[in-house]
Amino acid sequence: MDNIIGIAYPEWRELRKEVNNDIDPDKRAAARRLGMMSIWTAWRRRGELRKFAEAIEKTSLPDPVFILGHWRSGTTLFHNLMSLDEQFAYPRIYQVSNPHSFLQIPIERVVERRRQATQSRTRPMDNVEFDLMSAAEDEFATCPMSIRSHMIGWSFFRQEPFYDRFLSFKDAPRADYERWRKSFVLFLKKVVLKYNCCVPLLKSPQHTARVRLMIEQFPNAKFIHIRRNPYVVFRSTQRLFETGILPNGFQKAPADDFAVSGILRRYKDMYDAFFDDRKLIPAGNYAEVTFEELERDMVGTVARAYDALGLDGYAQLEPKLKSFAESQKDYQKNKHPQIEESLRQRIYSNWQRAFEEFGYPA
Repeated sequence: MDNIIGIAYPEWRELRKEVNNDIDPDKRAAARRLGMMSIWTAWRRRGELRKFAEAIEKTSLPDPVFILGHWRSGTTLFHNLMSLDEQFAYPRIYQVSNPHSFLQIPIERVVERRRQATQSRTRPMDNVEFDLMSAAEDEFATCPMSIRSHMIGWSFFRQEPFYDRFLSFKDAPRADYERWRKSFVLFLKKVVLKYNCCVPLLKSPQHTARVRLMIEQFPNAKFIHIRRNPYVVFRSTQRLFETGILPNGFQKAPADDFAVSGILRRYKDMYDAFFDDRKLIPAGNYAEVTFEELERDMVGTVARAYDALGLDGYAQLEPKLKSFAESQKDYQKNKHPQIEESLRQRIYSNWQRAFEEFGYPA
Protein backbone atom coordinates (compact mmCIF):
# COMPACT_ATOMS: atom_id res chain seq x y z
CA MET A 1 0.00 0.00 0.00
CA ASP A 2 2.85 2.42 0.74
CA ASN A 3 3.85 2.28 -2.93
CA ILE A 4 0.50 3.66 -4.11
CA ILE A 5 -0.58 5.77 -1.15
CA GLY A 6 -1.03 8.83 -3.40
CA ILE A 7 -3.30 7.18 -5.96
CA ALA A 8 -6.45 8.98 -7.17
CA TYR A 9 -9.77 7.20 -7.58
CA PRO A 10 -9.81 6.79 -11.41
CA GLU A 11 -6.39 5.11 -11.32
CA TRP A 12 -7.36 3.02 -8.28
CA ARG A 13 -10.47 1.79 -10.07
CA GLU A 14 -8.41 0.99 -13.19
CA LEU A 15 -5.78 -0.80 -11.15
CA ARG A 16 -8.35 -2.92 -9.30
CA LYS A 17 -9.71 -4.00 -12.68
CA GLU A 18 -6.22 -4.69 -14.05
CA VAL A 19 -5.38 -7.07 -11.18
CA ASN A 20 -8.85 -8.66 -11.35
CA ASN A 21 -9.62 -7.36 -7.87
CA ASP A 22 -7.20 -9.99 -6.55
CA ILE A 23 -6.89 -8.89 -2.92
CA ASP A 24 -6.47 -11.28 0.00
CA PRO A 25 -9.39 -11.33 2.48
CA ASP A 26 -7.29 -9.99 5.36
CA LYS A 27 -6.21 -7.02 3.21
CA ARG A 28 -9.65 -5.94 1.99
CA ALA A 29 -10.17 -3.46 4.83
CA ALA A 30 -6.87 -1.75 3.89
CA ALA A 31 -8.00 -1.69 0.26
CA ARG A 32 -11.28 -0.03 1.24
CA ARG A 33 -9.41 2.60 3.24
CA LEU A 34 -7.16 3.33 0.27
CA GLY A 35 -10.22 3.55 -1.96
CA MET A 36 -11.76 6.18 0.32
CA MET A 37 -8.49 8.10 0.38
CA SER A 38 -8.32 7.92 -3.41
CA ILE A 39 -11.68 9.68 -3.74
CA TRP A 40 -10.38 12.52 -1.58
CA THR A 41 -7.13 12.57 -3.60
CA ALA A 42 -9.05 12.85 -6.89
CA TRP A 43 -11.02 15.80 -5.51
CA ARG A 44 -7.82 17.54 -4.40
CA ARG A 45 -6.21 16.86 -7.81
CA ARG A 46 -9.04 18.69 -9.57
CA GLY A 47 -8.63 21.64 -7.23
CA GLU A 48 -4.88 21.83 -7.70
CA LEU A 49 -5.10 21.67 -11.48
CA ARG A 50 -7.72 24.42 -11.56
CA LYS A 51 -5.39 26.64 -9.60
CA PHE A 52 -1.95 25.73 -10.98
CA ALA A 53 -2.44 24.21 -14.46
CA GLU A 54 -1.24 27.30 -16.31
CA ALA A 55 1.79 27.80 -14.07
CA ILE A 56 2.72 24.13 -14.39
CA GLU A 57 2.43 24.27 -18.17
CA LYS A 58 4.73 27.31 -18.36
CA THR A 59 7.38 25.77 -16.10
CA SER A 60 10.51 24.74 -17.97
CA LEU A 61 12.57 21.79 -16.77
CA PRO A 62 16.35 22.10 -16.38
CA ASP A 63 18.28 18.91 -17.09
CA PRO A 64 18.35 16.99 -13.80
CA VAL A 65 21.13 15.34 -11.87
CA PHE A 66 20.32 11.64 -11.40
CA ILE A 67 21.76 9.49 -8.61
CA LEU A 68 21.79 5.90 -9.85
CA GLY A 69 22.33 2.58 -8.13
CA HIS A 70 20.45 -0.48 -6.93
CA TRP A 71 18.46 -0.34 -3.72
CA ARG A 72 20.70 -0.54 -0.65
CA SER A 73 23.79 0.68 -2.52
CA GLY A 74 24.10 4.00 -0.68
CA THR A 75 21.91 6.09 -2.98
CA THR A 76 19.85 7.51 -0.09
CA LEU A 77 22.98 8.65 1.73
CA PHE A 78 24.34 10.31 -1.40
CA HIS A 79 20.97 11.93 -2.07
CA ASN A 80 20.88 13.30 1.47
CA LEU A 81 24.38 14.72 1.09
CA MET A 82 23.72 16.45 -2.22
CA SER A 83 20.33 17.73 -1.08
CA LEU A 84 22.25 20.02 1.31
CA ASP A 85 23.19 22.03 -1.80
CA GLU A 86 20.59 24.77 -2.24
CA GLN A 87 20.95 24.84 -6.03
CA PHE A 88 18.94 21.61 -6.20
CA ALA A 89 15.20 20.95 -6.01
CA TYR A 90 14.48 17.48 -4.72
CA PRO A 91 11.20 15.73 -3.90
CA ARG A 92 10.24 15.42 -0.25
CA ILE A 93 8.41 12.51 1.34
CA TYR A 94 5.22 14.52 1.78
CA GLN A 95 5.32 15.47 -1.92
CA VAL A 96 5.74 11.94 -3.28
CA SER A 97 3.01 10.78 -0.89
CA ASN A 98 0.69 13.54 -2.17
CA PRO A 99 1.76 14.00 -5.79
CA HIS A 100 -1.58 15.43 -6.87
CA SER A 101 -1.97 18.10 -4.21
CA PHE A 102 1.32 19.25 -2.66
CA LEU A 103 1.20 22.63 -4.43
CA GLN A 104 -2.32 23.29 -3.18
CA ILE A 105 -1.67 22.18 0.38
CA PRO A 106 1.81 23.34 1.46
CA ILE A 107 2.60 21.88 4.86
CA GLU A 108 6.21 22.92 5.42
CA ARG A 109 5.45 25.00 8.50
CA VAL A 110 3.38 22.23 10.07
CA VAL A 111 6.12 19.71 9.36
CA GLU A 112 8.79 21.99 10.79
CA ARG A 113 6.80 22.45 14.02
CA ARG A 114 6.41 18.69 14.31
CA ARG A 115 10.12 18.23 13.60
CA GLN A 116 11.02 20.54 16.46
CA ALA A 117 8.54 18.93 18.83
CA THR A 118 9.26 15.26 18.11
CA GLN A 119 12.08 13.00 17.08
CA SER A 120 12.32 11.77 13.51
CA ARG A 121 11.20 8.25 12.67
CA THR A 122 13.67 5.66 11.46
CA ARG A 123 13.32 3.38 8.47
CA PRO A 124 12.73 -0.27 9.41
CA MET A 125 15.35 -1.64 7.02
CA ASP A 126 18.35 0.47 8.12
CA ASN A 127 17.50 2.82 11.03
CA VAL A 128 18.07 5.93 8.88
CA GLU A 129 16.14 8.89 10.34
CA PHE A 130 13.50 10.58 8.20
CA ASP A 131 10.48 12.84 8.37
CA LEU A 132 8.04 14.32 5.87
CA MET A 133 10.61 16.88 4.68
CA SER A 134 13.31 14.28 3.98
CA ALA A 135 14.49 13.67 0.41
CA ALA A 136 12.45 10.98 -1.34
CA GLU A 137 12.36 8.85 -4.47
CA ASP A 138 10.31 10.35 -7.30
CA GLU A 139 9.12 6.85 -8.29
CA PHE A 140 6.85 6.90 -5.23
CA ALA A 141 5.00 9.76 -6.96
CA THR A 142 4.98 8.51 -10.54
CA CYS A 143 3.93 5.00 -9.47
CA PRO A 144 0.41 5.97 -8.31
CA MET A 145 0.15 8.77 -10.89
CA SER A 146 0.75 6.50 -13.88
CA ILE A 147 0.17 2.98 -12.46
CA ARG A 148 2.99 2.09 -14.85
CA SER A 149 5.74 1.28 -12.38
CA HIS A 150 7.28 -2.02 -11.41
CA MET A 151 6.50 -1.05 -7.79
CA ILE A 152 2.84 -1.90 -8.40
CA GLY A 153 4.10 -5.47 -8.24
CA TRP A 154 5.24 -4.75 -4.68
CA SER A 155 1.60 -4.28 -3.74
CA PHE A 156 0.20 -7.10 -5.89
CA PHE A 157 2.77 -9.89 -5.66
CA ARG A 158 0.93 -12.38 -7.86
CA GLN A 159 0.97 -9.86 -10.73
CA GLU A 160 4.62 -8.89 -10.21
CA PRO A 161 5.91 -10.33 -13.55
CA PHE A 162 3.51 -8.07 -15.47
CA TYR A 163 4.64 -4.92 -13.66
CA ASP A 164 8.34 -5.78 -13.73
CA ARG A 165 8.24 -4.74 -17.42
CA PHE A 166 8.08 -1.16 -16.23
CA LEU A 167 11.49 -1.26 -14.55
CA SER A 168 13.36 -0.50 -17.79
CA PHE A 169 10.36 -0.31 -20.19
CA LYS A 170 12.45 -2.17 -22.78
CA ASP A 171 9.81 -4.89 -23.15
CA ALA A 172 6.80 -2.66 -22.47
CA PRO A 173 4.53 -1.04 -25.08
CA ARG A 174 5.54 2.50 -25.96
CA ALA A 175 2.12 3.71 -24.82
CA ASP A 176 2.87 2.48 -21.29
CA TYR A 177 6.17 4.32 -21.28
CA GLU A 178 4.50 7.51 -22.55
CA ARG A 179 1.95 7.28 -19.77
CA TRP A 180 4.72 7.02 -17.19
CA ARG A 181 6.79 9.76 -18.88
CA LYS A 182 3.93 12.27 -18.81
CA SER A 183 3.45 11.64 -15.09
CA PHE A 184 7.19 11.97 -14.52
CA VAL A 185 7.41 15.30 -16.38
CA LEU A 186 4.29 16.63 -14.63
CA PHE A 187 5.64 15.75 -11.19
CA LEU A 188 9.06 17.27 -11.95
CA LYS A 189 7.49 20.47 -13.22
CA LYS A 190 5.53 20.74 -9.99
CA VAL A 191 8.68 20.22 -7.91
CA VAL A 192 10.60 22.85 -9.92
CA LEU A 193 7.65 25.26 -9.69
CA LYS A 194 7.54 24.70 -5.94
CA TYR A 195 11.22 25.62 -5.52
CA ASN A 196 11.39 28.28 -8.23
CA CYS A 197 13.67 27.06 -11.02
CA CYS A 198 16.24 24.94 -9.19
CA VAL A 199 17.93 21.99 -10.89
CA PRO A 200 16.09 18.72 -10.08
CA LEU A 201 18.13 16.28 -8.00
CA LEU A 202 16.56 12.85 -8.40
CA LYS A 203 17.21 9.50 -6.78
CA SER A 204 15.15 6.47 -7.74
CA PRO A 205 16.94 3.16 -8.24
CA GLN A 206 14.64 2.46 -11.20
CA HIS A 207 16.38 5.18 -13.23
CA THR A 208 19.49 2.99 -13.26
CA ALA A 209 17.64 0.86 -15.82
CA ARG A 210 16.34 3.89 -17.75
CA VAL A 211 19.48 5.79 -18.78
CA ARG A 212 18.49 5.66 -22.45
CA LEU A 213 15.03 7.03 -21.67
CA MET A 214 16.38 9.76 -19.39
CA ILE A 215 18.81 10.97 -22.07
CA GLU A 216 15.99 10.89 -24.61
CA GLN A 217 14.04 13.23 -22.34
CA PHE A 218 16.98 15.24 -20.95
CA PRO A 219 19.96 15.18 -23.38
CA ASN A 220 22.31 17.04 -21.03
CA ALA A 221 21.33 15.31 -17.77
CA LYS A 222 24.13 14.40 -15.38
CA PHE A 223 24.45 10.98 -13.72
CA ILE A 224 26.19 9.78 -10.57
CA HIS A 225 26.28 6.01 -10.17
CA ILE A 226 27.10 4.45 -6.81
CA ARG A 227 28.07 0.79 -6.65
CA ARG A 228 28.45 -1.58 -3.71
CA ASN A 229 29.54 -5.18 -3.18
CA PRO A 230 26.72 -7.21 -4.76
CA TYR A 231 26.62 -9.75 -1.92
CA VAL A 232 26.04 -6.97 0.60
CA VAL A 233 23.43 -5.40 -1.67
CA PHE A 234 21.60 -8.71 -1.93
CA ARG A 235 21.43 -9.32 1.81
CA SER A 236 20.39 -5.73 2.55
CA THR A 237 17.72 -5.80 -0.18
CA GLN A 238 16.43 -9.05 1.27
CA ARG A 239 15.97 -7.26 4.60
CA LEU A 240 14.18 -4.42 2.80
CA PHE A 241 11.70 -6.95 1.42
CA GLU A 242 11.17 -8.65 4.75
CA THR A 243 10.60 -5.45 6.74
CA GLY A 244 9.22 -2.95 4.25
CA ILE A 245 7.59 -4.68 1.28
CA LEU A 246 6.16 -8.10 2.08
CA PRO A 247 4.13 -6.89 5.11
CA ASN A 248 2.50 -4.09 3.09
CA GLY A 249 1.22 -5.93 0.02
CA PHE A 250 -2.42 -6.67 -0.74
CA GLN A 251 -1.49 -10.30 -1.32
CA LYS A 252 0.66 -12.93 0.35
CA ALA A 253 3.87 -13.84 -1.43
CA PRO A 254 3.03 -16.63 -3.91
CA ALA A 255 6.10 -18.75 -3.10
CA ASP A 256 8.75 -19.15 -0.41
CA ASP A 257 11.41 -18.13 -2.95
CA PHE A 258 9.45 -15.09 -4.12
CA ALA A 259 11.66 -12.38 -2.61
CA VAL A 260 14.99 -14.02 -3.49
CA SER A 261 14.09 -14.79 -7.09
CA GLY A 262 12.65 -11.30 -7.58
CA ILE A 263 15.75 -9.60 -6.20
CA LEU A 264 18.01 -11.69 -8.44
CA ARG A 265 15.90 -11.04 -11.54
CA ARG A 266 15.50 -7.28 -11.09
CA TYR A 267 19.17 -6.65 -10.28
CA LYS A 268 20.18 -8.48 -13.46
CA ASP A 269 17.58 -6.67 -15.57
CA MET A 270 18.59 -3.33 -14.09
CA TYR A 271 22.31 -3.72 -14.68
CA ASP A 272 22.01 -5.33 -18.10
CA ALA A 273 20.15 -2.21 -19.18
CA PHE A 274 22.61 0.09 -17.38
CA PHE A 275 25.74 -1.52 -18.82
CA ASP A 276 24.23 -1.45 -22.31
CA ASP A 277 23.17 2.20 -22.15
CA ARG A 278 25.69 4.11 -20.02
CA LYS A 279 27.86 4.61 -23.13
CA LEU A 280 25.13 7.00 -24.32
CA ILE A 281 25.91 9.46 -21.51
CA PRO A 282 27.88 12.42 -22.93
CA ALA A 283 31.45 12.93 -21.77
CA GLY A 284 31.62 15.01 -18.61
CA ASN A 285 28.09 14.06 -17.52
CA TYR A 286 28.92 10.86 -15.62
CA ALA A 287 30.58 10.13 -12.29
CA GLU A 288 31.14 6.74 -10.65
CA VAL A 289 31.60 6.31 -6.90
CA THR A 290 31.60 3.36 -4.54
CA PHE A 291 29.78 2.90 -1.27
CA GLU A 292 33.03 1.84 0.34
CA GLU A 293 34.76 5.14 -0.46
CA LEU A 294 31.64 7.08 0.54
CA GLU A 295 31.65 5.32 3.89
CA ARG A 296 35.33 6.15 4.44
CA ASP A 297 35.21 9.76 3.22
CA MET A 298 31.80 11.33 2.64
CA VAL A 299 33.11 14.82 2.02
CA GLY A 300 35.90 13.82 -0.35
CA THR A 301 33.65 11.47 -2.35
CA VAL A 302 31.07 14.18 -2.98
CA ALA A 303 33.86 16.60 -3.91
CA ARG A 304 35.19 14.16 -6.51
CA ALA A 305 31.72 13.71 -8.00
CA TYR A 306 31.24 17.49 -8.27
CA ASP A 307 34.61 17.77 -9.97
CA ALA A 308 33.88 14.96 -12.43
CA LEU A 309 30.58 16.57 -13.43
CA GLY A 310 31.82 20.15 -13.43
CA LEU A 311 29.19 21.20 -10.88
CA ASP A 312 29.46 24.62 -9.28
CA GLY A 313 28.73 25.43 -5.66
CA TYR A 314 30.97 22.95 -3.85
CA ALA A 315 32.71 25.63 -1.74
CA GLN A 316 29.37 26.64 -0.19
CA LEU A 317 28.35 23.02 0.26
CA GLU A 318 31.51 21.74 1.96
CA PRO A 319 30.83 23.10 5.50
CA LYS A 320 27.37 21.47 5.44
CA LEU A 321 28.86 18.18 4.30
CA LYS A 322 31.37 18.23 7.14
CA SER A 323 28.64 18.94 9.67
CA PHE A 324 26.49 16.10 8.30
CA ALA A 325 29.43 13.69 8.30
CA GLU A 326 30.16 14.57 11.94
CA SER A 327 26.52 13.87 12.86
CA GLN A 328 26.75 10.37 11.38
CA LYS A 329 29.77 9.17 13.38
CA ASP A 330 27.64 7.17 15.81
CA TYR A 331 25.40 5.61 13.16
CA GLN A 332 25.37 1.81 13.38
CA LYS A 333 24.84 -0.19 10.20
CA ASN A 334 22.76 -3.35 10.21
CA LYS A 335 24.67 -6.58 10.61
CA HIS A 336 23.50 -9.30 8.23
CA PRO A 337 24.05 -13.06 8.56
CA GLN A 338 26.49 -14.67 6.18
CA ILE A 339 25.10 -15.97 2.91
CA GLU A 340 25.11 -19.73 2.63
CA GLU A 341 27.33 -21.16 -0.12
CA SER A 342 24.54 -22.39 -2.40
CA LEU A 343 22.92 -18.95 -2.39
CA ARG A 344 26.27 -17.22 -2.96
CA GLN A 345 26.76 -19.36 -6.03
CA ARG A 346 23.26 -18.51 -7.24
CA ILE A 347 23.89 -14.79 -6.74
CA TYR A 348 27.19 -14.90 -8.60
CA SER A 349 25.71 -16.94 -11.42
CA ASN A 350 22.94 -14.40 -11.95
CA TRP A 351 25.03 -11.27 -11.36
CA GLN A 352 28.37 -12.29 -12.84
CA ARG A 353 28.38 -9.37 -15.27
CA ALA A 354 28.09 -6.89 -12.41
CA PHE A 355 30.83 -8.58 -10.37
CA GLU A 356 33.15 -8.33 -13.36
CA GLU A 357 32.18 -4.76 -14.37
CA PHE A 358 32.48 -3.47 -10.81
CA GLY A 359 35.60 -5.43 -9.89
CA TYR A 360 34.24 -7.16 -6.78
CA PRO A 361 35.60 -10.66 -6.03
CA ALA A 362 33.36 -13.64 -6.58
